[in-house]
Amino acid sequence: MANKRKIILTEQQYAELVKARDSHALALPPQRQKITTGQVQSRPTRKADQEPQPAKSHRPRQMHWLFYVGLGMMAVLALWVAGNAVVTWGKQLSNDIRYGTPRTYQVDQVVGQGGDSPAHPSHFIAINENHQAIIIELKAGDPAQAITYTTPIHNDNGEAPVTLAFRDITGDGKLDMIIHIQLLTREQIVVFINTGTQFRPANGNDHIKL
Repeated sequence: MANKRKIILTEQQYAELVKARDSHALALPPQRQKITTGQVQSRPTRKADQEPQPAKSHRPRQMHWLFYVGLGMMAVLALWVAGNAVVTWGKQLSNDIRYGTPRTYQVDQVVGQGGDSPAHPSHFIAINENHQAIIIELKAGDPAQAITYTTPIHNDNGEAPVTLAFRDITGDGKLDMIIHIQLLTREQIVVFINTGTQFRPANGNDHIKL
């Protein structure tokens, strides 16, 4: 019977031997390691992922045709308002230059009163004062024969010129006095009838033909 050799290991050598055995038992086969390594490798990036995506084009939103119609109407309205304001301002400026303030108009006319004649016509002064038209007649140009006529002015701001015209509108052969009050939006007309000595307001019994 062969003699068996007895190997005596120190505690440190025994621990190293156990550790080496355990490491060998837990080690994976090369084939397994290759598979495992392949699993943890990152997936190759596709070409489509690498290329930048083109930006999406956004078509501008088209407005409804009624929007443009409304916009055009608003523009026309704004132009009309501005134009009307300019016209009104221009008319007021023209009246300021022509008639002054207060609005005053003067004219000579032979009307057959107070002995007037072409050499000495009657003188008429028309004034817009305190919302009324004031007409001063100087018969034959004589201040001693002055007479005044008045008539109210409707819807006036004190800026309407007052002018006079003389025409026979009753057919009696005498020149009657027609007062024209030029308001901003319309014209106010007042008629005074010539009696031969002075003027009087027209009434319903007068047969007037303007």
